[in-house]
Amino acid sequence: NEDINIIKKEIKKIITEDIEKFYEINTLTTENICFIINNYIKIWDYNLNKEKENNNEDDNKIIEKNIIERFIKILPINYFIYDIKYGETVFINVSSDCEDGDIYITINNQTYNGYLHNGKGQIIIPNLESCHYEANVTYNGSTNYNSCINTVNFNVKKKDSTLIISNVEISNQNVLITVFTTGEDSVVSITINNNTYIGNIVNYTGVINITGLKPNYYKANLTYAETNHYKSSSTPVNFTINKQPTSIIASTATYTLNYDNTYKVTFNPKLAGFNLTFSLNGKIVTAAITDSSGVASIKLTKNQLKSVGAGKHNMIVSFAGDDEYLASNVTKTITINKEATKFINVKSVKKYYKRTDKSMQLTATLKNSKNKVIKGQWVYFKVNNKNTYKIKTNSNGVAKLTLNAAKIKACKLNKKGNYKFTVSYKTTATNKQASSKGTIKVLN
Repeated sequence: NEDINIIKKEIKKIITEDIEKFYEINTLTTENICFIINNYIKIWDYNLNKEKENNNEDDNKIIEKNIIERFIKILPINYFIYDIKYGETVFINVSSDCEDGDIYITINNQTYNGYLHNGKGQIIIPNLESCHYEANVTYNGSTNYNSCINTVNFNVKKKDSTLIISNVEISNQNVLITVFTTGEDSVVSITINNNTYIGNIVNYTGVINITGLKPNYYKANLTYAETNHYKSSSTPVNFTINKQPTSIIASTATYTLNYDNTYKVTFNPKLAGFNLTFSLNGKIVTAAITDSSGVASIKLTKNQLKSVGAGKHNMIVSFAGDDEYLASNVTKTITINKEATKFINVKSVKKYYKRTDKSMQLTATLKNSKNKVIKGQWVYFKVNNKNTYKIKTNSNGVAKLTLNAAKIKACKLNKKGNYKFTVSYKTTATNKQASSKGTIKVLN
């Protein structure tokens, strides 16, 4: 212990104030000092023992004192270094009471040199990769000092990265996010609804394309992936996917009662599977599903048209909207016309009136706009502008009026001459009116 105290005292005399900051001798325990002595004095064991041979006890005490003095002359190299980040240069600052001389360190099979002058030196190491380093700083020795080493530990840490959102572009259900980073080439990712989308960072810029998102408010984090030189980083991103607009393209139409018809519209977007509702004159007629071209078509039956009746009516086509698309509707005018009718085969009659002639017959055939006969309809014959007779058309659409002697007399057809008659059909809920004229020629 007495020798230990001597060593402490002598060491404290020769170390500088700077060295003491990094090598605090006052805090060393006896065990620490013994460890140092064992490590640094054992190299002289052989020589010391040799020097002690054949000497008396007093001489050996002198030799032991010399040992202490020699120990002082081989003080270890001390160093000071801060952890640095990738891309920064490493400066290893060395301090020692050794004489001027070369110092060096070898890292990854590369040797970096420095020089110790007036107890201070520096080794500069550029371009180290990010990791933990442990290596030996070596002092080559001099005339009066042996070589010595000290182990240096330091970290080249990964640099912090910054991720910046430069643009968020939303188109329908797709999102395009452009980012900028201070890091190197890597990947950037985002997870939405358990789906991860990835983009590449090249020359500080990257793009992530997110597709198929349903309308909603989204809040997520963009993450820059850690590299060999840069730490991971993230930044929040918020955006809203709105429902897509829709529209219905429709036109006016004209229909005729008594016949089935169709009505078509085109829905935008032009996609299949959208349910459209058709209302005529305030009543829902039916619904239809769009095809792959966005077209929806319905059948308007003659009974539906009859229930609405002739005239101008509003056709309203509506889409109620869903989770992804907004509602829309359109109103167009639908004109429903009564069917046109006509008479054919309204024949003029030549009649020789004699007392023996008891009757004469007038005929007319009623047809529609498609030249088909109309059965079971009442037609009216007005003879000589006197009397009118109501007759129903038969299955062939023919109305027959038989004028007997009494009717002939009543219509004053019993004298020679030409007489006019008209046949008419009154308008109904479904058909338009019609009329025609004929001539009765009475000969004596």
